[in-house]
Amino acid sequence: MALKNTAEGQPNGTTLTAGNSGGGSGDAFLAGSTGTLTRTYSNEQAMNGAQSYKLVPTTSSSLILYYAPTASTSGALQGGIYLTGYPTANQLVFAITISSGTPCAGISINANGAIVFTQRGGGLLNQSANGAVPLNTWVRFDICAFTGATTSNGRAMAQASLGNSPNPFWYYDSGTTANTSTTTFDHYRFGKLDDVPDIATFYIDDLAADNAASNFIPPTTTNATVWLLNS
Repeated sequence: MALKNTAEGQPNGTTLTAGNSGGGSGDAFLAGSTGTLTRTYSNEQAMNGAQSYKLVPTTSSSLILYYAPTASTSGALQGGIYLTGYPTANQLVFAITISSGTPCAGISINANGAIVFTQRGGGLLNQSANGAVPLNTWVRFDICAFTGATTSNGRAMAQASLGNSPNPFWYYDSGTTANTSTTTFDHYRFGKLDDVPDIATFYIDDLAADNAASNFIPPTTTNATVWLLNS
Protein backbone atom coordinates (compact mmCIF):
# COMPACT_ATOMS: atom_id res chain seq x y z
CA MET A 1 0.00 0.00 0.00
CA ALA A 2 1.48 3.35 -1.07
CA LEU A 3 1.09 6.27 1.35
CA LYS A 4 2.16 9.86 0.64
CA ASN A 5 2.18 13.22 2.40
CA THR A 6 3.04 16.53 0.71
CA ALA A 7 2.77 19.11 3.54
CA GLU A 8 0.14 21.08 1.61
CA GLY A 9 -2.91 20.52 3.82
CA GLN A 10 -2.78 23.46 6.28
CA PRO A 11 -1.94 27.20 6.13
CA ASN A 12 1.62 28.42 6.60
CA GLY A 13 2.55 28.56 10.29
CA THR A 14 0.04 25.93 11.45
CA THR A 15 1.45 23.52 14.02
CA LEU A 16 1.73 20.01 12.62
CA THR A 17 -0.19 17.29 14.48
CA ALA A 18 -1.19 13.78 13.53
CA GLY A 19 -4.79 15.02 13.43
CA ASN A 20 -4.20 17.78 10.86
CA SER A 21 -1.55 16.05 8.74
CA GLY A 22 -3.91 14.51 6.19
CA GLY A 23 -6.47 16.12 3.90
CA GLY A 24 -4.76 18.18 1.22
CA SER A 25 -1.40 16.77 2.29
CA GLY A 26 -2.43 13.19 1.51
CA ASP A 27 -2.31 10.36 4.01
CA ALA A 28 -2.29 11.41 7.67
CA PHE A 29 0.54 10.32 9.96
CA LEU A 30 -0.09 8.22 13.03
CA ALA A 31 2.11 10.11 15.47
CA GLY A 32 3.05 13.68 16.17
CA SER A 33 5.87 14.94 18.31
CA THR A 34 7.87 13.89 21.33
CA GLY A 35 9.93 16.40 23.23
CA THR A 36 9.78 20.14 22.57
CA LEU A 37 10.61 20.33 18.88
CA THR A 38 8.59 23.00 17.03
CA ARG A 39 6.98 21.69 13.84
CA THR A 40 4.89 23.75 11.43
CA TYR A 41 3.63 23.87 7.89
CA SER A 42 5.93 26.34 6.15
CA ASN A 43 6.05 28.15 2.82
CA GLU A 44 9.71 29.09 3.34
CA GLN A 45 10.90 25.99 1.47
CA ALA A 46 9.29 23.26 -0.66
CA MET A 47 10.72 20.38 -2.64
CA ASN A 48 7.47 20.20 -4.62
CA GLY A 49 4.30 22.26 -4.29
CA ALA A 50 4.25 25.34 -2.08
CA GLN A 51 5.05 24.06 1.45
CA SER A 52 7.09 21.70 3.55
CA TYR A 53 7.31 20.83 7.25
CA LYS A 54 9.64 23.14 9.18
CA LEU A 55 11.33 21.52 12.18
CA VAL A 56 13.02 23.74 14.78
CA PRO A 57 14.77 21.44 17.27
CA THR A 58 15.75 22.28 20.81
CA THR A 59 18.33 20.39 22.87
CA SER A 60 17.42 16.71 23.23
CA SER A 61 14.19 17.12 21.26
CA SER A 62 12.78 14.70 18.71
CA LEU A 63 9.99 14.34 16.18
CA ILE A 64 8.51 11.07 15.01
CA LEU A 65 6.09 10.99 12.11
CA TYR A 66 5.19 7.51 10.93
CA TYR A 67 2.93 5.27 8.92
CA ALA A 68 2.01 1.79 10.15
CA PRO A 69 0.35 -0.10 7.29
CA THR A 70 -0.19 -3.86 7.27
CA ALA A 71 3.10 -5.58 8.05
CA SER A 72 5.11 -7.02 5.17
CA THR A 73 8.48 -8.56 4.36
CA SER A 74 9.53 -5.73 2.04
CA GLY A 75 9.01 -2.00 1.96
CA ALA A 76 10.23 1.33 0.66
CA LEU A 77 10.46 4.81 2.15
CA GLN A 78 11.10 8.18 0.54
CA GLY A 79 11.59 11.69 1.90
CA GLY A 80 13.07 15.04 0.99
CA ILE A 81 15.19 16.98 3.48
CA TYR A 82 16.62 20.52 3.42
CA LEU A 83 19.36 21.12 5.98
CA THR A 84 20.51 24.53 7.18
CA GLY A 85 23.30 23.00 9.27
CA TYR A 86 24.73 19.60 10.15
CA PRO A 87 23.92 17.81 13.44
CA THR A 88 26.44 17.55 16.27
CA ALA A 89 26.45 13.74 15.90
CA ASN A 90 24.70 11.06 13.84
CA GLN A 91 21.05 12.13 13.47
CA LEU A 92 18.63 9.48 12.22
CA VAL A 93 16.09 11.09 9.88
CA PHE A 94 14.44 8.26 7.90
CA ALA A 95 13.97 4.60 8.87
CA ILE A 96 12.02 1.44 8.11
CA THR A 97 11.33 -0.20 11.46
CA ILE A 98 9.45 -2.96 13.22
CA SER A 99 6.51 -1.98 15.43
CA SER A 100 8.67 -1.38 18.50
CA GLY A 101 10.38 1.40 16.55
CA THR A 102 13.65 -0.50 16.14
CA PRO A 103 15.27 0.66 12.87
CA CYS A 104 16.01 -2.17 10.45
CA ALA A 105 17.25 0.10 7.64
CA GLY A 106 17.94 3.73 8.50
CA ILE A 107 19.59 6.85 7.12
CA SER A 108 21.43 9.22 9.43
CA ILE A 109 23.39 12.37 8.65
CA ASN A 110 26.54 12.94 10.67
CA ALA A 111 28.38 16.05 11.85
CA ASN A 112 30.49 16.09 8.68
CA GLY A 113 27.52 15.94 6.31
CA ALA A 114 28.04 12.28 5.45
CA ILE A 115 25.22 9.80 4.86
CA VAL A 116 25.30 6.91 7.34
CA PHE A 117 23.24 3.86 6.32
CA THR A 118 22.65 1.31 9.08
CA GLN A 119 21.01 -2.07 9.61
CA ARG A 120 19.23 -3.45 12.67
CA GLY A 121 21.17 -2.81 15.86
CA GLY A 122 22.84 0.23 14.32
CA GLY A 123 25.47 -1.76 12.44
CA LEU A 124 27.04 0.25 9.65
CA LEU A 125 26.20 -0.80 6.11
CA ASN A 126 27.76 2.11 4.25
CA GLN A 127 28.92 5.68 4.76
CA SER A 128 29.31 8.33 2.08
CA ALA A 129 32.11 10.85 1.81
CA ASN A 130 32.05 13.83 4.16
CA GLY A 131 30.01 16.72 2.81
CA ALA A 132 27.94 14.48 0.55
CA VAL A 133 24.72 16.09 1.79
CA PRO A 134 24.73 19.72 0.66
CA LEU A 135 23.30 22.42 2.92
CA ASN A 136 20.43 24.67 1.80
CA THR A 137 19.50 22.22 -0.97
CA TRP A 138 16.70 19.66 -1.26
CA VAL A 139 17.98 16.10 -1.10
CA ARG A 140 15.72 13.10 -1.68
CA PHE A 141 16.50 9.93 0.24
CA ASP A 142 15.16 6.49 -0.70
CA ILE A 143 15.31 3.24 1.26
CA CYS A 144 14.11 -0.19 0.15
CA ALA A 145 14.54 -3.21 2.41
CA PHE A 146 13.66 -6.89 2.61
CA THR A 147 13.52 -8.98 5.77
CA GLY A 148 15.76 -12.03 6.06
CA ALA A 149 15.17 -15.62 7.02
CA THR A 150 18.14 -15.11 9.35
CA THR A 151 19.87 -12.06 10.80
CA SER A 152 22.49 -12.13 8.04
CA ASN A 153 20.61 -12.59 4.77
CA GLY A 154 18.25 -9.62 4.59
CA ARG A 155 18.77 -6.89 2.00
CA ALA A 156 18.88 -3.10 2.34
CA MET A 157 19.22 -0.55 -0.47
CA ALA A 158 19.44 3.23 -0.26
CA GLN A 159 20.15 6.21 -2.47
CA ALA A 160 20.37 10.00 -2.32
CA SER A 161 19.44 12.36 -5.16
CA LEU A 162 19.12 16.10 -5.63
CA GLY A 163 15.43 17.03 -5.62
CA ASN A 164 13.47 15.00 -8.16
CA SER A 165 16.51 13.85 -10.12
CA PRO A 166 16.34 10.20 -11.26
CA ASN A 167 20.14 10.02 -11.03
CA PRO A 168 21.40 9.43 -7.47
CA PHE A 169 24.70 10.95 -6.33
CA TRP A 170 25.06 8.15 -3.73
CA TYR A 171 23.79 4.57 -3.85
CA TYR A 172 24.29 1.40 -1.82
CA ASP A 173 22.94 -2.16 -2.03
CA SER A 174 23.93 -4.66 0.66
CA GLY A 175 22.88 -7.69 -1.35
CA THR A 176 21.58 -10.52 0.84
CA THR A 177 24.06 -9.91 3.64
CA ALA A 178 22.28 -7.46 5.97
CA ASN A 179 20.55 -7.79 9.32
CA THR A 180 17.21 -6.22 8.46
CA SER A 181 15.30 -8.31 11.02
CA THR A 182 13.43 -11.58 10.61
CA THR A 183 10.29 -9.77 11.82
CA THR A 184 8.00 -8.02 9.35
CA PHE A 185 8.26 -4.27 8.79
CA ASP A 186 5.29 -2.14 9.76
CA HIS A 187 6.58 1.32 10.66
CA TYR A 188 7.96 3.92 8.24
CA ARG A 189 9.41 6.83 10.22
CA PHE A 190 10.38 10.40 9.30
CA GLY A 191 11.73 13.32 11.32
CA LYS A 192 14.35 13.87 14.01
CA LEU A 193 14.40 10.29 15.21
CA ASP A 194 17.29 10.59 17.69
CA ASP A 195 16.68 13.01 20.52
CA VAL A 196 20.24 13.60 21.74
CA PRO A 197 22.15 15.19 18.79
CA ASP A 198 21.51 18.88 18.25
CA ILE A 199 20.74 20.07 14.74
CA ALA A 200 19.82 23.39 13.15
CA THR A 201 16.38 24.11 11.69
CA PHE A 202 15.56 21.81 8.80
CA TYR A 203 12.64 21.00 6.48
CA ILE A 204 11.14 17.73 5.25
CA ASP A 205 8.74 17.26 2.36
CA ASP A 206 7.12 14.73 0.03
CA LEU A 207 7.20 11.82 2.44
CA ALA A 208 6.12 8.42 1.15
CA ALA A 209 6.04 4.75 2.11
CA ASP A 210 5.08 1.53 0.34
CA ASN A 211 4.80 -1.72 2.30
CA ALA A 212 4.68 -3.92 -0.80
CA ALA A 213 7.62 -2.40 -2.69
CA SER A 214 10.31 -4.35 -4.49
CA ASN A 215 12.31 -1.24 -5.42
CA PHE A 216 12.58 2.47 -4.67
CA ILE A 217 9.51 4.72 -4.90
CA PRO A 218 9.69 6.82 -8.11
CA PRO A 219 10.42 10.53 -7.58
CA THR A 220 7.62 13.09 -7.79
CA THR A 221 7.76 14.88 -11.14
CA THR A 222 5.60 16.10 -13.99
CA ASN A 223 8.44 15.66 -16.50
CA ALA A 224 7.57 12.73 -18.76
CA THR A 225 11.20 12.36 -19.88
CA VAL A 226 12.33 11.90 -16.29
CA TRP A 227 9.69 9.23 -15.71
CA LEU A 228 10.91 7.32 -18.75
CA LEU A 229 14.50 7.53 -17.58
CA ASN A 230 13.46 6.25 -14.16
CA SER A 231 11.25 3.41 -15.38
